[in-house]
Amino acid sequence: MSISFDWVDQMPPKKSNLNNARTREARRKRIKRAHQLAEQIESRNPAQRIRTAEGHAQESQEQCNERLQENIIRTRAAGERDITTVGAQEQ
Repeated sequence: MSISFDWVDQMPPKKSNLNNARTREARRKRIKRAHQLAEQIESRNPAQRIRTAEGHAQESQEQCNERLQENIIRTRAAGERDITTVGAQEQ
């Protein structure tokens, strides 16, 4: 029993993202992070946590509630979008 791969020749060529500035920037950052020493990573993570905590400490309770509500709405919308995409692909 042989499997025919005739459909492979009919597939359109994949779009190249080599000229995409965002892709280049993301690739550059990934390479930079991959070459960082463990000490650099360990010092960067707590510094980021401190900056985030300071920012949250300065916001009012109302701003905090608003930010959390926006996160919930964004997460739900993404989930619904994923469900819709999967449903469309199955049909």
